[in-house]
Formats: sequence, C-alpha cells, structure tokens
Amino acid sequence: MSTSAILQVQDLCVAFGGLTALDQVSLTLDRGELLAIVGPNGAGKTSLLNLITRVTSPDRGRVHFEKTDLLALPPHRLVDLGIARTFQNLALAEVASVRDNLLLGGHRRAYGSVAAQLLALPSAGRRESDLQRDVDAIAERLGLGTLRDVRVGDLPYGWRKRVELARALVARPRLLLLDEPASGLAAVESAWIGELLLALRKEQALTVLMIEHDMSLVRAVADRVVVLDQGRVLAEGASLETLADARVAAAYLGLS
Repeated sequence: MSTSAILQVQDLCVAFGGLTALDQVSLTLDRGELLAIVGPNGAGKTSLLNLITRVTSPDRGRVHFEKTDLLALPPHRLVDLGIARTFQNLALAEVASVRDNLLLGGHRRAYGSVAAQLLALPSAGRRESDLQRDVDAIAERLGLGTLRDVRVGDLPYGWRKRVELARALVARPRLLLLDEPASGLAAVESAWIGELLLALRKEQALTVLMIEHDMSLVRAVADRVVVLDQGRVLAEGASLETLADARVAAAYLGLS
C-alpha cells in the first residue's frame, strides 16, 4: 500500500440478484485529499460506499484503511478507526432534537468501554464533557447553534442535511465519506457546503471521499475525480480534466 494512502480499494466486485453493481473497481485516496466519485444513476457509487463502510460485503476484492483490513471488521468498528459517513437518504432520528442527534454521532467516542460506564470511571465523565463541548462548537460552526433543541423532523430539508453532516463531524473523523451532500439543495446551499469542506480540510487535515451529482461543487472542491459507469471505472484524474473527457460526457448523456 502507498505510504501516502489512507484508503485503498482493490478489485471490488459485487452483484445483487444477478445484476453486477461493481466490477473490478480500484481506487486510492491519499491523506488530506478530497476525491469525488461521479457517474450517472445506477453507476455503482452508493454501492461502493456501502462496501467500504461494511453495510454490504463484496463478492471479491479488498479494502484497507491505512494498514487495517476493513472487510474483516464489523461496521460499528469503523468509527473507532476515524471513519464517518453521511447517507443519500437522511439517516436521522427525526423525533429527537438536533442536539441529541449530534450526541449520537459521538456516542462511542464519549463513553468508551462498557466497564468504564458501569464503574462510572472519571475518564468516562471527562469524555462525555468533551463531547458536549464538541457538539456545541460544531452546531455553531454549521449554523445550528440556535436550533439545538428543535426536533429534527421539524426542520427544512436543507437544515436536516446540515444536521447529518454535523453528526458525522462530531465523531472526529479522519476520513469522511459523503453520499451526495448537495442533493436537493439550492445553489447557495451547495456553495456553502463546498466552502465548509475546503475549510475543514485545511483546519483538520480531513480526508474526504464524496459522491456527488452537482458538478459545480465537484469542480470547486475536488482534487481528483473517479468516474463510474455501469459498475466500472470509466475515467479518473484531476477534476477539471476528467470531467472534460468525452467519455464522461457520453456516459452522462447516455450516448455510445
């Protein structure tokens, strides 16, 4: 594995009901990089994220986060490694408040081992206090400070997207996986997401793997682009050059 790589995907293959979703997909993500995965609907983009985060298992292939084989781990262990993600379809507790949703993002970080919780060790209390401070700081950073006690289900869609992103950040990830963070957002909201991602990467040395259909956002923030089409890597490289590739245009337009 490359010494600069934080994530390496090798020859991932998976089929569902006889339909091939991914066919020999490989990619490498370097530390501090922002990589965008793009492609037409049904290209296999979310399937790729689901395999990386252990929502599903591949038929063949390997996924390593630094030196750790992710395919050998249960999904809940990924947050311990510093991996967090958002979902295309929001996965929020809509009857709970914004604050409670953000606290869920740091649950494992705050409470540590079962023994520490049962024995009420001081370390568990300190971690909980740290989490509360982080929740407040991240809520303010994402414009949610005055909405902390509001029920998530009462918020407009764009604000719920912010809540999910904030919850992922509460986990203090080193690798952040985003599934269409600008989906359903107005242009001004999408631009805000882009500015935030660039700032977070600079401040926290955050590495980002992002699926996105908003090409304005991709051009503004991505260092590199990997294009998927029908489960295969069609093109990859620097964002502006790759998006200008005639094969990419053909894939999006459905041309042969």
